[in-house]
Amino acid sequence: MAASSCHESASVPDTAASAASELLDLFSYRFVKLSKVREWSKFKRCQDLERDEYKLQLELKDIAADESHFYFISHRWNTPEHPDPDGAQLSRIKGLGDEEALLFYDYCALPQRPRDETQQWLFSRMVKELSDFVGKMKVIVLNDPKYMTRSWCLMEYFMAAFRGCLVCDEVRDEHLLELQATANALAAFREPKSATAAFEAARSQKMGRIAHWFFGIFQDSEVTNGTLDFMAMNHTWVGSDAL
Repeated sequence: MAASSCHESASVPDTAASAASELLDLFSYRFVKLSKVREWSKFKRCQDLERDEYKLQLELKDIAADESHFYFISHRWNTPEHPDPDGAQLSRIKGLGDEEALLFYDYCALPQRPRDETQQWLFSRMVKELSDFVGKMKVIVLNDPKYMTRSWCLMEYFMAAFRGCLVCDEVRDEHLLELQATANALAAFREPKSATAAFEAARSQKMGRIAHWFFGIFQDSEVTNGTLDFMAMNHTWVGSDAL
């Protein structure tokens, strides 16, 4: 009996550690390792990832975009079932030069359909923090003939440019390149206070012009189911002309 009790008590820490590990895995963001992605022929669904293929990141606040190996991949979904069925996006990502890169690619990072109740809750929570994803990582924009027609892509592109996080921009839209340059100029601005007012006035004028352009094309963009989910979760009204 004593031996049995000893064995049972020894298993308690193992069970607790296993449960803690499962919770950490469940509530953390999944960043796939570039070294593993290079072995794939197709991006894997989040729920199908092997444990050694991704790194867990519990808090996004611990990521610093200017010095980290964390990358946000902004891309268009080519089909409702899979974003990159022919592997065209994957082949371009494989060429990334950072050997330690950790990638936030939504199909791999977020629970995909079909989702159970817990996965749906996690998906909703993560999508609500989209602006934090983009603002704290280096952003790669993958071009596509229809990229600039998709609402979700436009939001990601705009937020990345606004925060100066673009490190690879295949689209190279002149307005958002200007927005990125403005963000970088603000970050580097070290002039005396006497020059601040003039700088801010010029910046505000640029921002107003770019925002006017952006919301004009956003109104005409294609609203997919994912974008509708995002807007609904953030209580954003979508007019019938946008559907």
